[in-house]
Amino acid sequence: MTIIRIEHIDSSGLMARVKFEDGTETVTAIPSNDGPLQRAIEVALANGLTIRPFTPPPLPEPVIQVAWFRAALAEAGRINDVDSAVDQAGPVPRQLWDYATSIRRGHPMVVAIASQLQLDLDALFSRAEALRALNS
Repeated sequence: MTIIRIEHIDSSGLMARVKFEDGTETVTAIPSNDGPLQRAIEVALANGLTIRPFTPPPLPEPVIQVAWFRAALAEAGRINDVDSAVDQAGPVPRQLWDYATSIRRGHPMVVAIASQLQLDLDALFSRAEALRALNS
C-alpha cells in the first residue's frame, strides 16, 4: 500500500488518498486522535511532505427521466411555459424534448431555457427525483 496524497480537512483530521498494489485507490479519513499515524504524518511533514487543502470530488451531474422532470414542471405549473420555450427554440430542441428518455441538468438547452424562464433547476431535479422515488 502506498499513500499517494494526504490532504488537510480541518482540525478533526486529514484525508489520505491511498493507492493499492493492484492500482485501485480509496480515500480514507485519518482522525486527529490517531496517535501513531498522526506522529508518522508529523515526521513526514518535518521531512518535506506537503499537505494540500482537501477538495472533494465533483458530484456527478444530475440526470433524470424526462417523464419525472415533466411531472415536476407540471406540479410547479410551468410545463406550458417550458413547452412554449422549446417550440421557440426550434425543431431540434422540440424533437429532443418530445422523444428523449432522460434529461441532463447541465445540457446547454436545459440551462438556456431554465435561465430564460427563471426556473430553479436544482429544485426541479430534486422534486423530479422525489416523485420518482415516491412512485417506484
